[in-house]
Amino acid sequence: MSATTPLPSSFFRLTHDFAGAVRIPALRHPTYLELRSHINWVREENNISDLSPEGEVVFGLGTVLADGEETISGLEYERRIARSLQESLVLGCQHWNHFQRNHALLVAVPPEVVYIDFPGIIVSLIFDASELPSASKLQRNFPCLVRDGKDWSPYWRSLGRHLNRYGRIAVSYPLP
Repeated sequence: MSATTPLPSSFFRLTHDFAGAVRIPALRHPTYLELRSHINWVREENNISDLSPEGEVVFGLGTVLADGEETISGLEYERRIARSLQESLVLGCQHWNHFQRNHALLVAVPPEVVYIDFPGIIVSLIFDASELPSASKLQRNFPCLVRDGKDWSPYWRSLGRHLNRYGRIAVSYPLP
């Protein structure tokens, strides 16, 4: 893993493996109806938590893995990003949408980065009690871009999934 710089949160570090200085304009959070029009599983009863920044940001890549750490569980991932979410350092759905429309902005992302998470928005999917065992009635999801050859494909990932050394978290550098 490349050199890292600690951010205000104890676990979060910028990875410095993205050479681009990509400024993203101010983008507002998506509304429930906007989410619903693009994502068929979003329902009114879903809990939508969006702590991503709405002002102009400079895109960066970060991690919550310690140096030499290969992977962490989903529960540990959630624990480690919690403070960064509160500090609005983690990018969300509006930034994910921006990159879907502007893939060329990601050309400088190094080839060893296979996916980029945007957990600034968490959409909790609540299942009917008859659909799943009681321990699995809630699934928390966030947007993700996955490298598909030279392009990037949009997905929603479960927060319960692990983070490994091939993934990065979309973050906001402080504006100069």
